[in-house]
This record gives sequence, structure tokens and C-alpha cells, in this order.
Amino acid sequence: MEHHTIASMWTATKRRDKYRADYNAVWNETATSVGPNGEFEGTVDVILSPVGPSAAPKIDTAKWWGYTSQWNLLDYPALIFPVDKVDVEKDGEKVKYEPRNEKDRYNWDLWEKFGAEGYKDAPISLQFVGRRYVFASLLWT
Repeated sequence: MEHHTIASMWTATKRRDKYRADYNAVWNETATSVGPNGEFEGTVDVILSPVGPSAAPKIDTAKWWGYTSQWNLLDYPALIFPVDKVDVEKDGEKVKYEPRNEKDRYNWDLWEKFGAEGYKDAPISLQFVGRRYVFASLLWT
């Protein structure tokens, strides 16, 4: 655990704010035009993405939060919702798969260990991610 001083907290905050500004600039680059008052038009409204590398993880098995922590860092709202659940008959077929890296191997090994039966009825979810102050206006218009 790292202990911070006031100076190190300010340094971390500046780095975070620069990252947020850089990410915002990339999102603005999705605009298809600029309005008469300089406002961006036609930008990406939301990002639809998975919540994690699998169905809801078993207790004490989630090891990487990159699917959601990015949005926490950016302070972007995300709405997570289930789209399906693990079905033993539909998802129980054994398949041959070669993991892409160690993180992928870890998740694949969990599936190999527990199988569809071990994840029976676990939710499979997606998330909508929007920009600050924009997401709510999309939901209520």
C-alpha cells in the first residue's frame, strides 16, 4: 500500500485530470460535424461493452476490473444490465480454446474447472457508458 503526501496526491490528481482531458478529446474526435456555436455534433452517444470477461464471477475469483474501473477513473456513468444467464444445456458444450494471454487463461481455467453447471443461472451482463452530464439527457429525452 502506497502512502501519499499532499504533494503526491496533487501529482496523482494532475495525472488523472490529464488522462480525463485526453480521453475526452478522443471522444470529441468522433464528431461528424461542428454546429454553428462550435458544439460537436454526431459524436458517439454511448459505448456498449461487456462488464467482465465472463458471466458474473464466482466469489473471490474476480482478478481484474478493467472493464469497469476505466469508467470510474474517468468519472463516466455506466449502466449495467443483464442480457442473459448461463444455461447448462446451451452453454455446457465442451469447446477447444487456446487462451490469448495469462489473464485470459485464468478466466478460461475457471470455466474449465466449474463448467456451465458451476455458473448455472449466473447473469451475463453488458454496460452502457456515457460521458459526464450527457448520459442523463439521453435517458430523459
